Amino acid sequence: MVFDRLKELGPDEKMLGIAKRNIEANLELINSSNSLKKLLAKVVGKGELEFEHAMATGFLCQMILKKVEWRSVDTQYKLSLAAFFHDLFAPKFDEGIAKLEVLDEYNPQKIKNASPDFYNHPAKAAEFVEKIKDIPPDTAEIIATHHELPKAKGFPKKLFGSRTSSLGCVFNTAHYFVLKLYENGWNKEGIEITLTGMQENFKDGNYGKPFAALCEVFNF
Repeated sequence: MVFDRLKELGPDEKMLGIAKRNIEANLELINSSNSLKKLLAKVVGKGELEFEHAMATGFLCQMILKKVEWRSVDTQYKLSLAAFFHDLFAPKFDEGIAKLEVLDEYNPQKIKNASPDFYNHPAKAAEFVEKIKDIPPDTAEIIATHHELPKAKGFPKKLFGSRTSSLGCVFNTAHYFVLKLYENGWNKEGIEITLTGMQENFKDGNYGKPFAALCEVFNF
């Protein structure tokens, strides 16, 4: 379903095919671990929209990685794990939450006031996955920073792009893009609006290469 929905958006089809194979391989690895298999079942059980959000973010991460030529299997796996498990402790995902997240290019204080549980979920998920031996250690860092944004506009630490890891910036670029599609529309017009809106800020620090790669994926 996610593959078909992304395909309709007109990305580089070769990249989408590679991303599909990578996601399938990483799901096999996850399901080979009892602890990760149970964790994945929890994500699936949260609801269709939650799983769609996770899968779409995972697909975009894989396509960005291919474009920036960071092809190691370990890197691909870490970003897949982050995609599936970053919202373990987030409140139920809906389009209202999606719009709250991206309102005014994020407004951390407004988010904290509106939903403390949502504001704290990156740290809580990172702390949880850090204790699971089958998850590579730096996956927790990606999860902890998945709501950071360029120019220190994200939360909870308000990190600049130079202070967010390269893999974190790949993830955050894909994650933010997917969230904005819920606001702007899952169609070609929505992509154009989203990428145009991201242009100015996503040149900050380690975000530059992933954002350029994302633009290439959609021939923008």
